[in-house]
Amino acid sequence: MQNNNPLVSIIIPTHNRATLLPKAINSALAQTYKPIEIIIINDGSQDNTDEIVEKFKKKHSNIIYLKHEKPKGAPAARNYGIKFAKGEFIQFLDSDDSIAKEKIEQQLNSLNKTNADMSICDYSNFRSDDEISILVNEVKNDSNLMMKVATGGSVCILTPLIKKTLVDKAPLWNEKLLKNQDVDYMLKLFILCKSYVYTTGYYGNYCHYSINRISDLYRMSPPEYRKRISSLFIFGLSKWKIIPLRNWLYFFIALSKMIFWLWPISIFKILYQKFTING
Repeated sequence: MQNNNPLVSIIIPTHNRATLLPKAINSALAQTYKPIEIIIINDGSQDNTDEIVEKFKKKHSNIIYLKHEKPKGAPAARNYGIKFAKGEFIQFLDSDDSIAKEKIEQQLNSLNKTNADMSICDYSNFRSDDEISILVNEVKNDSNLMMKVATGGSVCILTPLIKKTLVDKAPLWNEKLLKNQDVDYMLKLFILCKSYVYTTGYYGNYCHYSINRISDLYRMSPPEYRKRISSLFIFGLSKWKIIPLRNWLYFFIALSKMIFWLWPISIFKILYQKFTING
């Protein structure tokens, strides 16, 4: 790799993950591609995260450490990292996951060949408990991902390598959502992107641990369709000039599907309240 390669920013939010964070950091440091900067955002941790990160900082000058004194959630932490990112490309990485050492190099090769806005790779699902990790399944992203996100599907946030120009065009992570923030964010990225490229290879490792993730609070909350519908509608109004024409189909599919799901939920709530009060 030449020294004039563009900088890549790896953004790692973390909350009380001191025992798992080193694995994520080491996977970022091990990248065959250089140069990279690693931006770690401590989202109000009360464990020894400070101590862990400071040890890494002493050895590696490309680590940037940011802190929230009180927890604000993963979306706010990622937004904080985006603000400080100097790279031409963005890689999101949660503090309990990891990436293969050749991920960024392989995906940048794909982006350079195609001039796409982002590259999506495959990933592996692991279930872990202490030192033992068991492969659950492997997920390929070779399908029509535009249709997948438009119909409510999720693209694992550690799989894309994204041009910073696309990140700058997109809205920030929605800090008001209590669930599906990654689905919301990836949908907007796909709607705005002129093109994406699929890079074959299982370069991401998504890990399910017995201890809580930074986003567990969100998983216990119901889907917030009203907030997502409002957010997507405002997004469409504010970005209509830069949304590629062919992507409007996916925008309307996404909006229609959320509205379709909102009506049964609203009716169920009304009936539930009615019978609860009458009972």
